[in-house]
Amino acid sequence: MQFGSKQKRNIVSAVLLGMVPDVVIAVVAAAWTDSGVFGFFVTLIGLQIVYLSIWAKNAIWAWLVFLFRGRRQMSGYLFDYLRTNAFPEPGDYHDDVESYFQGVMDNERAPAELRIKAAVEINSLNLFRMLNKMGLLFQTLMAYEDALQRYKRSFPAKSHAWEAA
Repeated sequence: MQFGSKQKRNIVSAVLLGMVPDVVIAVVAAAWTDSGVFGFFVTLIGLQIVYLSIWAKNAIWAWLVFLFRGRRQMSGYLFDYLRTNAFPEPGDYHDDVESYFQGVMDNERAPAELRIKAAVEINSLNLFRMLNKMGLLFQTLMAYEDALQRYKRSFPAKSHAWEAA
């Protein structure tokens, strides 16, 4: 059971604990420069700007690397994983990657080991959500979509009943 109020308290306490080093740095900088409250707030805001700049640089670079090289490489690994473990042929339509793995996991005719592997994939994606690794989650989902499309094409084409007549 989860309580929304407890989650909010956890977020607030995490933010406050995360601010401790910044506040200490701002106090030391204000004392060292003898700039008082003004220096404290300038230092505190300056640190946040630096952190945001570093985050933006890392995020942009990670996405550029992913788009130009990582996506193809990751989808190749995921395709090999699907093929090596003999996952079933994807249907013609799925809402998302998780619905494919959910279908495998819920299929009582599938081997237990394969159902467990599908559950592990769903849990891996949920772990990225829980850790707030949204960039990694989106990249993994995009690569999995590519891998599942390629995996679908690797199965022999089915002939239609109307073609046989």
